[in-house]
Amino acid sequence: MSAERAETGDVRPTVSVIMVCYNGSALLPESLAGLKAQSFEDWELVFWNNGSHDGSADLARAFDTRTRVLGGSERLTLGAARGKALQAARGDLIAFLDDDDLWRADKLERQVEIMTGSEIGLCYSDCEVIDAEGTELGRYARRVKPHEGRVLHPLLVENFIPTVTVMISREAYEAAGPFDPTLNMPADYEQWLRMARGSEVVFVGEALGSYRLSRGSLTSDLDQAYRQVDALYERLAARSSDGVESRWISRGWACHYWRWAIRGLLERGRPGESLRRFVAGCRAAGGPVLAVVDFGRFALGLVHGVAVRAEMIRARRDA
Repeated sequence: MSAERAETGDVRPTVSVIMVCYNGSALLPESLAGLKAQSFEDWELVFWNNGSHDGSADLARAFDTRTRVLGGSERLTLGAARGKALQAARGDLIAFLDDDDLWRADKLERQVEIMTGSEIGLCYSDCEVIDAEGTELGRYARRVKPHEGRVLHPLLVENFIPTVTVMISREAYEAAGPFDPTLNMPADYEQWLRMARGSEVVFVGEALGSYRLSRGSLTSDLDQAYRQVDALYERLAARSSDGVESRWISRGWACHYWRWAIRGLLERGRPGESLRRFVAGCRAAGGPVLAVVDFGRFALGLVHGVAVRAEMIRARRDA
């Protein structure tokens, strides 16, 4: 706590932890235990009950005196829920912990140390990718190349910022504007893009958190996510008046279509649908030459991802 806060009697926490929960009671206790184990203790939990009816809110109320449970029976978009929780947050630093994800015990301590007294707007780290049982499947930064500094352009191509590892300053958040309440699955990505326009971003090369791949990520949910990201790129392209930025948007939009096409082919066996999305990606790239260049980069990244996945499978088999 700062001297100024002590003198004024203001007992606001240093860090506000935002958790949006919808029927997460099965894994919520494990996530809360990870928060309780943090070596940095000056935090509050702003728990947004996003329409749960499985007792999740009761678990949060009984968790810790530093918890405030908000929300209720209405289910909001992710952007609206995060935004409302942040309106109630009191900390100068903000972190995000979903109800099925995990933190390393020194996560908050490491990031508070980095951000205190700096001009950094967003700090993120590598994270473990785990399955529903908690088995590690690999590291996020081995699949998606991280960046730091002024990261807007590469971030337009692919979201390399896992939300479970993010800490932001309130000042940078307010300068960028609140979460878009119309967005659901891409709400975090859109927020990081706006913050990247004016904020310095720092990457920590250690896994400070664990992102869980849930069995609940059904095909229909993933299709919805792809459509929402598609709409986001369309909006970004319509609003951009900068030629360099527009080129990065086109590249990101093309890669998005190509990822969508490959997933449709491998997981759903729909070559016609995949071909249409492949062609859409070529059009989004902005012309045949640019499409060839961008698809070459995309293919190299895809080959790297396949190689990393194969290495992880071999490591688990040999363990």
